[in-house]
Amino acid sequence: MTMDFVNTSFIMLCSLLVLLMTPALAMFYSGMVGTKNTLNTIMNGFIVFGVITLQWIIVGFSLSFSGDNAGIIGDFANFAPAGIAGYNDDGVPNILFMLFQMMFALIASAIITGSLVGRIKLGVLVVFLLFWSTIVYDTLAHMVWGGGFLESRGSLDFAGAYQLWRGWASWCAARRRAQNPCFYERGALRALCLFGRDFAFHWLARVQRWECWCSQ
Repeated sequence: MTMDFVNTSFIMLCSLLVLLMTPALAMFYSGMVGTKNTLNTIMNGFIVFGVITLQWIIVGFSLSFSGDNAGIIGDFANFAPAGIAGYNDDGVPNILFMLFQMMFALIASAIITGSLVGRIKLGVLVVFLLFWSTIVYDTLAHMVWGGGFLESRGSLDFAGAYQLWRGWASWCAARRRAQNPCFYERGALRALCLFGRDFAFHWLARVQRWECWCSQ
């Protein structure tokens, strides 16, 4: 199989657009939170780049797109990542396809961080994201995109429906953590915590995410 220039160029462009959505999401959330939590919110968004990138390259892609176990999860055939040289049936390099799918793993994890502002320590967030990506995201990605039982039954998902279970993951994570400390503050300090830092910043990030998503 040889490389298809058009398909490869299109996947490269789409990968870049999805990648830009992750820092836009960090700005989107930081514009809504109070000044006290701005840096924490941005860090939560950007820590996803390092943590989920390593998780996806080492084990996530293999569990999502190689082999099949009962239509639920893949295997370790492409562990770390082995055996992905060459091109797929569409003429797209396998390494590029892996990076393209990694962009969705990044944005899926980044969305969850918005519900944990002021509620979780960075180290705990890293552990949570690793477990969630491996157990939840990789499993569902295989079932829907990697030849699992949902795909075999004709299910189509263009990444939009994943918002549903990302929302449930965010809700469950927030429920398990303590109430936002800002709610215990009083007077001017509470106002500093709760009022959005920069709504214009938030709105610009919203427009950037919309443009990246619709451009695909």
